[in-house]
Amino acid sequence: MRLQIDLAEAAEVDLIVTADWYDRQAPGLGNSFISQVDAILDQLMHYPEMYQIIFDPVRRAVLRQFPFGVIYHVRPASVEVLGIMPCRADPKLLMRRIASARRL
Repeated sequence: MRLQIDLAEAAEVDLIVTADWYDRQAPGLGNSFISQVDAILDQLMHYPEMYQIIFDPVRRAVLRQFPFGVIYHVRPASVEVLGIMPCRADPKLLMRRIASARRL
């Protein structure tokens, strides 16, 4: 089964802002960040339930070389990505992001 990936607007902003920040640290590092996020999104299309539940029904897929996680939940026909956030982000920020998403 292959599910559609829906990026919330906040997740798109997270991706752009973080990639830009990494590029300012070292040219090309932002592209590496985007490539790792793309690899996670590809996995989620095929195996959406492979990652840990952090707040039911929300899951987090952690990137390999960056301290960030893809925050998402699985719907019947799609995966909604709520954010791409630092693993050390304040849990209150994460909860606000989840609450601002569409009804889960």
